[in-house]
Amino acid sequence: MGTLEYLVKGGRIGKARAFLGKLLGLKPVLALVNGEIVPVGKARNEEKLTEKIFSLLPPASDDTRWAVAHGNCASRIAVMVNLLEERLGVEDILTGEIGPTVGTHAGPGCWGIFYMKG
Repeated sequence: MGTLEYLVKGGRIGKARAFLGKLLGLKPVLALVNGEIVPVGKARNEEKLTEKIFSLLPPASDDTRWAVAHGNCASRIAVMVNLLEERLGVEDILTGEIGPTVGTHAGPGCWGIFYMKG
């Protein structure tokens, strides 16, 4: 888990970038923007990865719905739900597994925080 192998196989990153990422212990932060996956950052460990992701999230509001999903790493769900509740005051968080399309490209160990306004 926690490998860049599936992003290479899916064509999201090149072999040279994956090699460098593995060498430096970097984990990519990806976002889904208007239906397209775009890189928005990277981090060297889980703590910095979490901080980067939370820096990109909007403030909680009544018209925002939240979800946390995983690809074969259910233990991350409780951690992220707790952080969303503590840091942003989010309530009513949906949880589940990432679908096969995203899971195929991201691989086992991927997880994400999702939100939708409206």
